[in-house]
Order: sequence, then structure tokens, then C-alpha cells
Amino acid sequence: KVKMQLYNETKKNFPQQNESDCDVNIKKLRKSLCEGYFMNAAQQCSRKNIYRSICMPGLEVPKILNIHPQISPIAVPHDYIIYIELTTSSKPCMKHICPIEYDWLQSSIERVEKTSVDKLCGRKERLKVVEEKKADGKLNQQNSLENKSLLIEDAKRRALERKRKK
Repeated sequence: KVKMQLYNETKKNFPQQNESDCDVNIKKLRKSLCEGYFMNAAQQCSRKNIYRSICMPGLEVPKILNIHPQISPIAVPHDYIIYIELTTSSKPCMKHICPIEYDWLQSSIERVEKTSVDKLCGRKERLKVVEEKKADGKLNQQNSLENKSLLIEDAKRRALERKRKK
């Protein structure tokens, strides 16, 4: 259904072009939709209308998704699709789906992996801070055992002083 809508839309906007040009334009349109909605990508599971959401690095856990019953079934199931709307009733269902190719999705995922949110926000990178804390943590673990024993001894000393005052 989506492919036919895109095909008709392309044919309406580019009437002077032949059929092969329309197919190229539809492919460009699908690719641009993939670039915009790559966070809403899903991969087909073993069953026909069941998909698993593709998670970006460091984000949520994958979900099992169904194609919405009001959408006409895809004649040839595609391995990868994007969806624009996700509705949930008894089970999560995708609306407004479009087939994509994995290569298009992979390029978007690689860009997300390279992007540093901390740099975009003007903060120190979290990785550097975490590495510094880990390095300090190794030293602090040795010191923490010594500090704990000193703190315990200090607490005992204060408790004894309070008893003596009574």
C-alpha cells in the first residue's frame, strides 16, 4: 500500500518521466524516509507479519512489533521496514510502514555511533570521565579499605568518649 502511494505520488509529481525513472525516484524517497525514521526500524522475525525493533547503540531493549491489522498485508514480506507510528493496545502495532534496505540503515547507525552527545552539549566526554573514575577507583579501592578501618576506629573512639561523659 505504501509503495503504491509513493509510486502514485511520484508519478503525479513527475509525469514526464518514464517508469524506470519513477522507480529510481521511489527508491530515493524510501531512502530519505529511512534517513529520517531510522530510529523506527524493524527487522522481520521468522513469522510473516512479526518484526523486532532494531535498537540503536545504548538505547532501549528490542520490542516485538506487529503490522497493524488495518494495513493491507505486504505481498512480499521485506526483511527491514521503518514505521512512522506505533500504536499499542493488546500488542504493539506499526502503522505507515515502508520497506528499506539494510545498507541504508547501517549508514545511519554508524553515524549515531560516531556522534557524541556530550560534545554536542558542550560537556566533557563521559567516556573520559568514566575512565578517570575507573583509574581512580582502582587506587581508591586500596585506600578505601584503609579508610574504612580508620573510620571504624574513629567511630569507636567517639562512642567511648560519649560513654565516659555519661
